[in-house]
Amino acid sequence: MTLGDPYLFRPSRERLWQVLAQSVIADAACLDLLRANIERSQAHGRLQSTPLLEWRRRIERAKGSGIELAALVAWMQVPNHDSKPLESCSPFPRSLTDEDLEALGEST
Repeated sequence: MTLGDPYLFRPSRERLWQVLAQSVIADAACLDLLRANIERSQAHGRLQSTPLLEWRRRIERAKGSGIELAALVAWMQVPNHDSKPLESCSPFPRSLTDEDLEALGEST
């Protein structure tokens, strides 16, 4: 199995978002990567930009406040109905390391 191949590797969504949240906790500077991913998607003319705009708003707030950063991470870690539309339009492509993917592979 190739962990980088999305057609062969499908971690549980809940576990994936927990790992993504942990990556934000480990390095809050990754928020700049997320913002760049959003900008790139919008520059390529993404048709449904509303989720991306909401991600940008949440990321900007998290960059400006430790409380908002903690709120973002907590929101990412707990599955809930209002997170589903945003999860489907994630700014996290290429943000996990090979080690993160390995850990996800072991937990599925």
